[in-house]
Amino acid sequence: MAEYRESEGAGSPVPEEAGKARGGVVSWIVGVITEPTATFESIGSRVAVRDPTEAGKTRDKTKWWVPIVILLVAFTAMTTYVMFTPEGVELVREQMAAQGQTGVPPEQAMAMARTIGIPIQMIVMGIVLFVWAFAGGGVIHLFSKMLGGKGIFRHGRAAIAWPMIIGGLGIVIRAILMVVTGKVELEMSPSLFLGHLERTDTLYRFLNAGFDVFMIWETVVIVFAIAAMYRISRGKALVPALVTWALITALMTFSPQGGFGGM
Repeated sequence: MAEYRESEGAGSPVPEEAGKARGGVVSWIVGVITEPTATFESIGSRVAVRDPTEAGKTRDKTKWWVPIVILLVAFTAMTTYVMFTPEGVELVREQMAAQGQTGVPPEQAMAMARTIGIPIQMIVMGIVLFVWAFAGGGVIHLFSKMLGGKGIFRHGRAAIAWPMIIGGLGIVIRAILMVVTGKVELEMSPSLFLGHLERTDTLYRFLNAGFDVFMIWETVVIVFAIAAMYRISRGKALVPALVTWALITALMTFSPQGGFGGM
């Protein structure tokens, strides 16, 4: 059985053993943070593994859905924690006041959110992340091919999905800081230095969506992913990476929930 990695043509074979030697899911999770170039070369080599059950077909073994699941679990855990803190109740009160919702007591709204809101939020976010893996992957693939990249759609999907590990890491670090500081709102963007801004201000949401430390880090990792998997320079890879950054920043800025970095 042989593994196929696309090179100048459409799928020149490399030994499957070589692909395995370069890593698996656990090493990829660590490598996205510590060795992005080598890691994405390894991931890229697993986009088209020959299907032993059907001649001429290949399987995508990049496990692109793993970082999405990790991010979703981390986000749900942090949200659940926030909803069971006094600071979380106060945050709900502020949000309700900003939206003009004064008919329902915050404690009652919080109780409803704990029983109904968390599962619904998890489902909605899961759908959004999976849709983004395909939509963002399509954008990356389109622009990378226009810039002379050598790859298939599966490369683009992996290039947008695996950097989400950075978003998961950001959530874990935020959760730790929440426990240590007792605060549920932790800004890691230039909005930290603009104390006069309200949470509902467009500029505040824009800064937290697009210039959060982990969002910037994730965008840089996407550049490494595109360059490694489509075999183009990082200068060229910056173009599709910035396009996806602009799209997700706009969506997060103008979404009803506002922006949070590192997604």
